[in-house]
Amino acid sequence: MSAPRPVAVVVVSWNALEHTRRCLAGLLHETQHPDLQIIVSDNGSSDGTLEYVRSLDDVTVTASPVNRGFAAAINAGIAVAGPQRDVVLLNNDFEPLAPDWLEGLQRCADSTGAGIVGCRLRGSDGVLMHAGAWMPTQTLRGVQIGGGDDVGQYADRHRAIQYATFACTYVRREVIAELGGLDEGYQLYYEDVEYCLAAADAGWATVCCADVTMVHVQHGSFDGRETQRREMYEASRERFAERWGQRLRAREGPHLTLRPDPHAAEPNSAAAELAGALAELGVSCEASEAAPPQVEVLPDERVRLAHEDPPQPLLAGYLPELFNQGICAPRVSDDFTFVAVGPWRDGTAWLRLLDAFDAAFARDDRVILITFVTTTDAGEQAARVLRRRRRPRTAGSAIVVLDQPVVAQTRGALLRIGDCAVDPGPLGCRRATPQAMACGLPVIANDPWGLVGEAEGFPLRDNSAEALRHTLELAARDATATRARGAAAADRAKEEPTWLDVAREVAARTGTPLGAAPKPPPRAADEPTERQLRVVVAAVRAALANEP
Repeated sequence: MSAPRPVAVVVVSWNALEHTRRCLAGLLHETQHPDLQIIVSDNGSSDGTLEYVRSLDDVTVTASPVNRGFAAAINAGIAVAGPQRDVVLLNNDFEPLAPDWLEGLQRCADSTGAGIVGCRLRGSDGVLMHAGAWMPTQTLRGVQIGGGDDVGQYADRHRAIQYATFACTYVRREVIAELGGLDEGYQLYYEDVEYCLAAADAGWATVCCADVTMVHVQHGSFDGRETQRREMYEASRERFAERWGQRLRAREGPHLTLRPDPHAAEPNSAAAELAGALAELGVSCEASEAAPPQVEVLPDERVRLAHEDPPQPLLAGYLPELFNQGICAPRVSDDFTFVAVGPWRDGTAWLRLLDAFDAAFARDDRVILITFVTTTDAGEQAARVLRRRRRPRTAGSAIVVLDQPVVAQTRGALLRIGDCAVDPGPLGCRRATPQAMACGLPVIANDPWGLVGEAEGFPLRDNSAEALRHTLELAARDATATRARGAAAADRAKEEPTWLDVAREVAARTGTPLGAAPKPPPRAADEPTERQLRVVVAAVRAALANEP
């Protein structure tokens, strides 16, 4: 194996001495790499930062008497880096989570051939802030990929992105040799967007590394200076609009009209997931009432193409970046736990599940059922019905009913709270079942699709409450065997189409060429809070403790 390429890490500092201390401690004492040069490019600090960094051994310092902006500071740091070194651009408010973070970025660059490599960025509050970004052509205000508590989403594979924030980014020396430094006309913000776009024009991809997560105390140097930060942002946006706005709009990729299921009850609907997968391939989607849709999502979540006669619907997919065995979630109990997630619809299936659980387990059985039911499409009456069916925990079993929609970033973690998933619908859910299986849970479900075999789950043979009661008892009776079925379910799910597979098939069958710039759609405006997982877990624990 060849030796790793030499690397220079350029840390930009402007005051915020304590952030710089922690960042450099992480680089000097907690970062492993055989050939690392550490450079601090100071931007006119007046709080003792410059004196501190000059006192450190093994740190190269370049300093400006005034703040010339982020891009100018980066360029000054690159100028003193060894000419053969790749460069990592790093803000001073970063802390590594693992000592091999730098080697991880380098491995990603080597394995993908990318010229620029970003990583997953987590806030100090545990929220996943960034797993890449894209630039909408209408607003020219960047949209971060991510959101929600960091439970391991977007850590399943390296993925091409439109740009990475240069708060923590690896850049190959060949890219710097071809493009030069960053545009110093930007005081702060947008210099990273422009550089990644220019790199793409030169044939260099930008990738988000799935294996590396860093903690970012965002805007650390701007504590107490929010007005100044916003002014810099708007000035940079104006410059970017002048230089790139028209060019980006001229590059708009292929387009499809998409009609979602009008009765979908959840914000993370199949249509949104399909649109995101198409966008990753460079194909934009727009719901349109003015023209017939080219692609339609049916109520059973299959995908129908309008031009086909007779239609041959495609099966729904799932998102492996959000649903996999690596997704982590806190346990709420040591007892065997069933979990069910989905919309209320007509409610009959949910009431049958609650009846079956009541019949299957006595009050002293160590078994829990947690249901996350969306009743927003059914009104207050449905919510009242569910609240009356809660079974407070006394000595053993409990029924916890939470009435709220579950966003995609949270659903995988909520599923992994349980030992076995239940899909109570009479026809099952073509999307929910592989989601649970991919998370390593066996599923109790009506399964006309043939997804759930005896080795991977518990297929229901009829829709009766008695059949469901018997199956619940069977699953809880031998927890070890049930969890073994979950491991087999995860392997089986890998054979199922992902939404990216479905998107490729849609593009092929509609004759739609793939675009060049991957850019997921923005998050829906009505999605619940980013911290939903913590709120929900706290609510479950309170219910189990019989708290109001």
